[in-house]
Amino acid sequence: MSAVAGDPILEVEDLNIHIRHAYGNTPVVSGVSFSVLEGENLGIVGESGCGKTLTGLSVIGLLPRLVEATGSIRWKGQDVLRLSPTERRNLMGREIGMVYQDPLMSLNPGMTVRAQLRQALRLDGDHRGERMYELLELVHLPNPKAISAAYPFQLSGGQRQRVLIAMALARRPSILIGDEPTTALDETVQAQIVELLRSLQAELSFTTILITHNLALVKELCERTMVMYAGQLVEVAHTEELVRDPRHPYAAGLLGSIVSLEAKERPARSIDGVVPSPLEFSPGCRFVERCLNAGDPCAQTPPPLESAGDRHDLACYFPVGGNAGAVG
Repeated sequence: MSAVAGDPILEVEDLNIHIRHAYGNTPVVSGVSFSVLEGENLGIVGESGCGKTLTGLSVIGLLPRLVEATGSIRWKGQDVLRLSPTERRNLMGREIGMVYQDPLMSLNPGMTVRAQLRQALRLDGDHRGERMYELLELVHLPNPKAISAAYPFQLSGGQRQRVLIAMALARRPSILIGDEPTTALDETVQAQIVELLRSLQAELSFTTILITHNLALVKELCERTMVMYAGQLVEVAHTEELVRDPRHPYAAGLLGSIVSLEAKERPARSIDGVVPSPLEFSPGCRFVERCLNAGDPCAQTPPPLESAGDRHDLACYFPVGGNAGAVG
């Protein structure tokens, strides 16, 4: 992990995302606020349906049709939600690289790697063939000339993901956002991609936002982690502190569901129930139906996200403690 230094490069305040439909608006992300320091590696974790991907997409202006965001997203002090769509695309296209979870779906099957990298490089005004090979070497792909001539289906899953990372880095972005970048890969290749991302962070010093359901992954790559549940932040802390002593019952449950390689004798635990649909969100804490700690105020009054320590925020009336669910 990189040494964190610098001022906030990204500041998100009171982000609300809703889906427009014939009967009105349905909220899917509510009141999310956070900042990312220049050079920091931030993880956003939660189950599918928690709103973490929509939060990431809102930053770069790629929300699906009929999905809208309000609030403030300040990039180096400039509120990008106030820009025109063209201005926002130009700004974010230069400054942010995105790596998606399924490289086979993200790459164009009818174009060679060379053609797709050239497209990315043209956006940066860089037409040099040498730069294309430099990018492939940067992500540790051997024989870049052969790789560049291949179509996506001719490459392995790990090779395709490395190509996606090379494309994301082509414009020399300030931030790299990874949306489940290892989910579609087997465990051996996952470990290789994790090591690649770690080495790239150290070499290029870019800021990283890693979106994943895998807490073991953020433990490897991120200094700080945000835990989301049903469209809200429930805990934000230094990753080591969160792993050692999660305070929110949901964060503790996520950690408890991981079998630690260092403590194989501890069985994995699951969280009963599923993430509610946005149409079924509780007016109070949205985790209330699955929480073993829930008390009187939880069902009706949402707990505020409040400071619980140094850069540690928590939204819970009845937090847990004592290393609950910690991963060794």
